[in-house]
Amino acid sequence: MLLAHRLTSEGLEIVDDPIALEGALWVDVVDPSAEERTMLESVLRRPFDDTPDADEIESSARSFVDESGAHVSTLFLHRVEGRPENTNVTIVVRPDRLLTVHDRDVPALRLLRLTVRRDPRMLADPFGLLIALFETAVDDLGDTLQELYFGLEATGRRVFEESNTDHEESLDALAQHEDLNGKVRLCLMDARRDLTYLLRNAVVEDARQSKTHAKRLRNLIGRQIEVEVRDEHRHRASQCHRSKAIQRPKTIGTSSTRPNRAVRVQTNA
Repeated sequence: MLLAHRLTSEGLEIVDDPIALEGALWVDVVDPSAEERTMLESVLRRPFDDTPDADEIESSARSFVDESGAHVSTLFLHRVEGRPENTNVTIVVRPDRLLTVHDRDVPALRLLRLTVRRDPRMLADPFGLLIALFETAVDDLGDTLQELYFGLEATGRRVFEESNTDHEESLDALAQHEDLNGKVRLCLMDARRDLTYLLRNAVVEDARQSKTHAKRLRNLIGRQIEVEVRDEHRHRASQCHRSKAIQRPKTIGTSSTRPNRAVRVQTNA
């Protein structure tokens, strides 16, 4: 599915015509078909290759600048049938166009599309549009971590305060917390690396816009570092709860045998 956004005298227009793509300010492509890949190549004026999975190449090789613009490749969190997953989004930005390509639709991009429909003027600044995408993603990751923390607190209360706790169920819950936390941490690290790269390397033609963008990027990187620090505290708490959940059944079993030993000693006496 290809969604090309452009501004006309009548406002926002979304097109999928290869000729009209040339004037599009934001081209968002979900699971591109062979025909759509050809259309992208006509826009980029170069062969289009999907960025490999994050584990397959070095992070430094996934961020570069060429005649098509600044290229970055970032993980975005979403859910598939209720399970957290990370999807890679390939991004190419230059002063007159933003291109985003991804195999699955992700909430941050859906929200950005809705925001652009409400305020089409955002399209006039493709680099600012990209920053807005990262701002949405970082806010979403922060909200996810907050929900994760509430769930971790509830699990911790069951482990520490309830004597009849099902410890296997608690361990399963902690494993789910850790899985989600790990995926969030990957997204945060990916985003911080790419934001730093864009701050240093992206080209913006307007000097005044460049200063505004640099300020927004620095603020966003600072917010992200704060989220990462809070996440580190939650990760340590999760490890503590997991350790207690594993040890507590052994403790209960040991304490239950002590009265029997006392009875045997008294009987022999």
